[in-house]
Amino acid sequence: MSELVAGLACSSRIVAALAWGWCAAPGALAVQSTPPAAPPASTAASTTAEAPPLLDVKFADDLRLTVPGWEGARFWMEGRWRSEHWSHFETPSTDGDYDFGHFRFRQGLAQKLGPVEFGFEWQSANVFGVDVDAPVGPGKNYIDANRSGSPQDLTIRQLWAELAFDGSLARLGRQVYEDNAGVKYDDGAFQWLRDRGNARLVGNLDWTAGGRNWDGVSWQRESKEWLARAIAFEANVGAFDIDDGSDSLEDAQVGGLEIVSKRGTCVDSTELRAFGYAFRDDRPAAVAKFGDGLFATTAGAQAAARLAAGPGALDLFLWGALQRGDAGARAQRAGAWVAEAGYRLDSMAWKPWFRVGHARGQGDSDATDGESNDFYNGLPTNHTYYGFADLFALTNLRDSYVDLLLDPHPQLRFTASAHLFAAASGGSRATFGSGPFTANTFGYGTFATTSRNFGEEYDLTLRASSSDKKLYALLGWSLFCGGTAFERLFATADAQFAYLELGFKF
Repeated sequence: MSELVAGLACSSRIVAALAWGWCAAPGALAVQSTPPAAPPASTAASTTAEAPPLLDVKFADDLRLTVPGWEGARFWMEGRWRSEHWSHFETPSTDGDYDFGHFRFRQGLAQKLGPVEFGFEWQSANVFGVDVDAPVGPGKNYIDANRSGSPQDLTIRQLWAELAFDGSLARLGRQVYEDNAGVKYDDGAFQWLRDRGNARLVGNLDWTAGGRNWDGVSWQRESKEWLARAIAFEANVGAFDIDDGSDSLEDAQVGGLEIVSKRGTCVDSTELRAFGYAFRDDRPAAVAKFGDGLFATTAGAQAAARLAAGPGALDLFLWGALQRGDAGARAQRAGAWVAEAGYRLDSMAWKPWFRVGHARGQGDSDATDGESNDFYNGLPTNHTYYGFADLFALTNLRDSYVDLLLDPHPQLRFTASAHLFAAASGGSRATFGSGPFTANTFGYGTFATTSRNFGEEYDLTLRASSSDKKLYALLGWSLFCGGTAFERLFATADAQFAYLELGFKF
């Protein structure tokens, strides 16, 4: 408890970090004069170090793939194959059973020239076998966005120039970004915990075939104790919209700033973060929904702590945000928060990790007054947090959940989760989506129900990876049992989701 009290006192230091002195960055440290190195004894004795290879993959003792490199160059590639089976909601005239798959390949190259690095990445996304009659869920999203059951496209995912100056990095062009990402720790358990804040407002939607990217400028400055990042972006088409991948979503914009006090800087064993993001959506879809454009500023804070306790470690994660702005002619006033706690038995076999949590996003109970209280979730990756069946956003939502994580082997992780969903406020609408991903839709939809009881969901995943984390396999199964709200809408209110994913990343 003393650590949490100290964390509150430290919040003023987080705000003060907005004026963080440039002298804290490595690039601004004074350089001490040193005598010149002695010349080599002879020309024959001198050697030139070879640049590291662009790609060096060892498949077996006698099988290796190596791509020679040159100075200042970086190379990467990744691929993913995914097969999904859905048994979704049904009506008397629709069948919710359908299958589909997708394959995605990415390849990138970056070249450093003095203080500037140039980067390029292309992406091939291929979706196949989607049932054109899919009534709801991802299958319907792919059909509606592409007008085809097998869309495919080749796109430019990244194209940027990055300037390093005085300890900072500024990147201009097409790029990827997630809020709260960018800080890495050697402690894998703490890394997983602090990453519970990733992409809650701004995310890449990378679980879909297309993903999401951004056009604009980003900046970051990092030291051993702090990380500061700022962005000004326009979102691009992507996610389920494959045919128009990476076309600009004009008038869907986000800007923001976040500052992270790294673990132990302010409070022992604790990382603190302050953030502020502003969202503007003046697309015709937003104007049609609100009568005018949407503008929402969202400011909040986050804390992640992991403390040794008995035979294991106790962890705590807190996230909260307040929102102000305008939703058309109505004032935007809303808030959301997340609280999680857990205990991991580090000394036991399989390292069992038990966790409980609650997430709540405010909803609007009166659509006739001059104030909108629906929390606008931004452009996040909601799939990660509110059930893998991806039925809910952090709007008018109460999500109470428990998690169990097991590590039977260093390269194997099993996760089991259970969620209890309900409406947060007086209204009974269920909101789903992860923000704009195509030009013709708002990005969030609703189920208009007459009950606040949404239902329960159970998620199981098993992930195996190679020792170097370059190869992985993911097997998952989810079951959503619709509550009264969904039973009144569908003949079959339950949904099942099973998937197999294989991938590599070099």
